[in-house]
Amino acid sequence: MPKITFDTDSYYLDGKPFFFYSGEIPYFRVPRKDWRFRLQKLKDAGANCVSTYIPWGFHEPEEGSVSFEPDSQKDLDGFLALCAEVGLFVVCRPGPHCYSELRFEGLPDWLCENYPQIRATDFDGKSFRSSSVSYLHPIFLEKAKKWFDAVMPVIQKHTLSNGGTVAFIQLDNEIGGTHEWIWGGYDYNPETIGLFEENGRYPHFLKSRYHSIEALNDHYGTDFPDFAHVEYGKTNNPSTLYEARRYEDYLHFTFEMEAEYLETLANWCGAYINDCILIHNSGTGIMNPHFQEAARRLGKKFLLGSDHYYNLGSHWPQNNPTPQFVSQCFLSMEMLRMMGFPPSIFEFPAGSIGSWPPITRQDLQCDAMAHLAFGMKGLNYYIFSGGPNPEKMGSTVIDYDYSAPIGSKNQIRPHYKALEEVGRYLEENRDLALSKRATDLKIAIDLEHVRSDYYKQDIGFGLGHKELYQFLHLGLLCTAFCGSYSPEILDIHTPSAFMNLSTPLIVPSSAVMAKSVQQNLVNFLKKGGKLLILPMLPEMDEFLSPCTILRDYLGGGKTRPFSYDMPLFELEQFGPAIKSQGKLYETAVLPDGAKRLGFDPITSKLAAWEEETENGGKAIWLGFHWNYCDEGQTRMLEFVLSRLGYDGHKAVECDNPNLWAILRTTKSRAVLYVMNLFTQEMSGTVSLNLSTGREAKEITVPAMDVLTLEFPL
Repeated sequence: MPKITFDTDSYYLDGKPFFFYSGEIPYFRVPRKDWRFRLQKLKDAGANCVSTYIPWGFHEPEEGSVSFEPDSQKDLDGFLALCAEVGLFVVCRPGPHCYSELRFEGLPDWLCENYPQIRATDFDGKSFRSSSVSYLHPIFLEKAKKWFDAVMPVIQKHTLSNGGTVAFIQLDNEIGGTHEWIWGGYDYNPETIGLFEENGRYPHFLKSRYHSIEALNDHYGTDFPDFAHVEYGKTNNPSTLYEARRYEDYLHFTFEMEAEYLETLANWCGAYINDCILIHNSGTGIMNPHFQEAARRLGKKFLLGSDHYYNLGSHWPQNNPTPQFVSQCFLSMEMLRMMGFPPSIFEFPAGSIGSWPPITRQDLQCDAMAHLAFGMKGLNYYIFSGGPNPEKMGSTVIDYDYSAPIGSKNQIRPHYKALEEVGRYLEENRDLALSKRATDLKIAIDLEHVRSDYYKQDIGFGLGHKELYQFLHLGLLCTAFCGSYSPEILDIHTPSAFMNLSTPLIVPSSAVMAKSVQQNLVNFLKKGGKLLILPMLPEMDEFLSPCTILRDYLGGGKTRPFSYDMPLFELEQFGPAIKSQGKLYETAVLPDGAKRLGFDPITSKLAAWEEETENGGKAIWLGFHWNYCDEGQTRMLEFVLSRLGYDGHKAVECDNPNLWAILRTTKSRAVLYVMNLFTQEMSGTVSLNLSTGREAKEITVPAMDVLTLEFPL
């Protein structure tokens, strides 16, 4: 029996590293007579796995009547047997939600129409829509449990321990997506959360968080008599600190509910199957940290991946893999690695719901290679091949062709070649499954900043978490890549973030930083560490209570955005003002012994300073939040890092900032990826610092392409 395992570095088949390479084939859409042909074409492209949704509404169109009729389109047993014959591992995705542009996201009509009480609701009890379900509502769980009791025995017959190839089971799909994307908030269904119930979920959560009602009332500025009478904050746009605290609590409560839901599904699976890896796909990279609680609950058998789409129609931000998009994908994969998972994209675009803008071979191949350069270890193409929707189940079209590599009539489209090329590359470079990306810069982030969106309005803090995330990928990371840095993203809550005292540590910060993190940064500086913190100095802890441990140690003052529009930013001994495309932050306090480093030349207000600390340590506060737009910003970053003692020793350098160069190494070789994410050919000189010596190459990279070069070690 083959055994599949994983860690942060790779997937392993019987102990040997391999790339997870999959494609989505919805058996319920593909005509049965074409199942084998489509599966074989997937394998011919180099895939080792196939993924498929198993729509509840398709198999149980009437309540209590579940059908997996043999020799029909509903013959799940036959499809899974065929997957084994072809030699493909299988990801089964039995929901309960599928989405996949199915009516009611794949839930049965009867469930959504006959049981309106199960719907997720807003503050005022209004449902988002009929298929946005309150995950832990008892009626929904009762019905979904019966579905799992019907479908799991079919899947069980085909698991690895039973001689089949089902190796992965996905729990639901993009949890929280229809709540956030449809309404822009979270589920407040009163029966699910147990509002005003002594033993309800929400009162229990608050009690475990505050222990006494007096502590909660002090934090909220309220006078509730007990936990059972606490009302949730009735806004997702808080305008006061008290409202923000209540909204923050409900946000964390939501993540706990989603974790409980995933754990419930996992237990249902576990009653039948114990040899499959349980997976979930976050709807976007920014949603990855939503599942920290789930990862803690489910442990080592749980695997999280993400969905990365660069083109889903004319409304999408881009129609090919732009640098802005790829920067965001890099950050998404780094977050997955930080959370303990091999970076995997469980929905990687291979087509689009519309045929315009088109999915092209060049775009698709460039996207895959850029992801591999940044550390992707697994992907599932969505979709590899589609076909007609089951009767009355499609929500967008009748023929769900999806502009896929293999069309709904078995036509082979040009971008199928991209899948073949990527598959061939993975086969010929198996050792890269364990490769490491060479890094030369350390950026420590707080996943709480990424997942907390309660600063939707300015409540006096000066910088919301969403703004900080935007600065991270559009400002700091794009600047670093254009400056030939190779950043490593660290979890600021782990000791490893503070181990290296010789290399400067960059910490993007809002006004909120956990108390323990502030103390760890103080200890880091006391030991001689070098810190660049930007654009704000924290003044509150993770509970939004006053906390200025770091600021007090440094002797700095409050930092706030400039009070007038479009201030300029200059650095001492650097040169002319730096283009901003962002915000500038000021402070009235220069710490004792610190030097002015940056200022607004119009008002002379202080916008950056540098300070020596204990044992040779040094801190720079840089009150600047920008989007990358000019090489001057790269030179600014180099200048500031040099003042912190950065030696300028980069893993790889390119003299063309529009070419991003990434170096990956194995025990025996180094592989250089140079990506051109623009629509014009680009040239430059790339220099590498290898253990065997320095290498320099003049290169030309075609438009929308990733060039690879190999160097023995």
